[in-house]
Amino acid sequence: MKKTILGLYASVVCIVLVFTSCSKNNDSIGELVSPSETAKFPYSSLTPEQQKEKLSSDANAFLTQIQDISDEKAFEVYNTFDNLTSINSPNVGGSEITSAEDIIKINQFYGKFTWQPSSKSWKEETANQLEFNFPVGTSTGKIVVTGVSSGKSYTSDGTTVELPKQLLAKIYSGSTEVGSIQVNADLDAQLMPNSATVSFNLGAYTYTQNYGKAAGKVTATLKKGKTVLINTVAVLAGNIDDLVDGSDNFSGNFTLQIMDNLAFSGTVDYANYNKELNDLYDSCYPYSYPYPDNFDWDKADENYAKGSAAIFNKYFDVYLVSTKEKTRIAKLFSKAVSYRETLYNYWGDTIIGEYSYTYWEEVPMLRFNDSTEVEAQVYFSAGFDTVIKNFNKFLESFM
Repeated sequence: MKKTILGLYASVVCIVLVFTSCSKNNDSIGELVSPSETAKFPYSSLTPEQQKEKLSSDANAFLTQIQDISDEKAFEVYNTFDNLTSINSPNVGGSEITSAEDIIKINQFYGKFTWQPSSKSWKEETANQLEFNFPVGTSTGKIVVTGVSSGKSYTSDGTTVELPKQLLAKIYSGSTEVGSIQVNADLDAQLMPNSATVSFNLGAYTYTQNYGKAAGKVTATLKKGKTVLINTVAVLAGNIDDLVDGSDNFSGNFTLQIMDNLAFSGTVDYANYNKELNDLYDSCYPYSYPYPDNFDWDKADENYAKGSAAIFNKYFDVYLVSTKEKTRIAKLFSKAVSYRETLYNYWGDTIIGEYSYTYWEEVPMLRFNDSTEVEAQVYFSAGFDTVIKNFNKFLESFM
């Protein structure tokens, strides 16, 4: 799966990194508005500059809430484990752990795996529980996993993956428990679970997601302590089994509320977006390695960025809305932008040559009621850049 502005390339566990904020402490941010409701919202009469001024305090609150994420010990241990499994993947009962998120995809709960720095590999030993031991900076990290096997599996893109009925992974820094991951699932012989609940506790942050196949509905909440940071609901249309099996008859609508009065809300045709994006990639980069010497990479990159933006705008109908004032603030869309960069060759402190080139990026944009178009990360400064990444991870969770 190729990555774009909202490339759908990760599994459900990626949402654990979705950290957004609210502007005041509260235990609930109320009922989420549905896309059918927000579709009826009128545009706000405020100018883009007035909107920016109005929302600046929310952006500051967002940055304040997320600034200590990297200080959480559980987050550090989880990320270290993720990095090590990408270097060398331990095999647990026939299931390869290629990333930290793969923990939720196992049915075997026995064995001790210890990271060997010298060989950059895992040493496996017999044990009466499943545990991973590895260095984390100058300390040690450990993840202990227990659970109940379901005896069920699902197949996606030719790969069969077993899922547990219940799973509890405790995360340790030294001898102190600093976090946990819990899974409860109702599985049958079909591709997707009938229902599932996944929860993460990483220090002060708690993320919980509930999925119900019959209703085609996913809800998710992220909190920091008692403060609700994110609240989401998505209703998925079509056969959910087909979604996992790679078919293209899937679409959905969602509301993702950030802070206490802002939300992204809209409808998305995920399957056709992915299908056309894959076709675009194959047409822009048609060769396997090695590419011909005369292949025009610059033109290929330009065509892909422009085509990807057009596909996004075709299948994403998403708005930034004020749920408190019941108005649309702006439409989210994608645009291909070119940048010129110059590289210099030096002899000591003297420039003896230079080389300029153009590269293309797909960037998120906001279009306001007066047709003003503003690059999203510029409009919201550093805060919105992170929001967009988090919004991306929310969408990725369905694919």
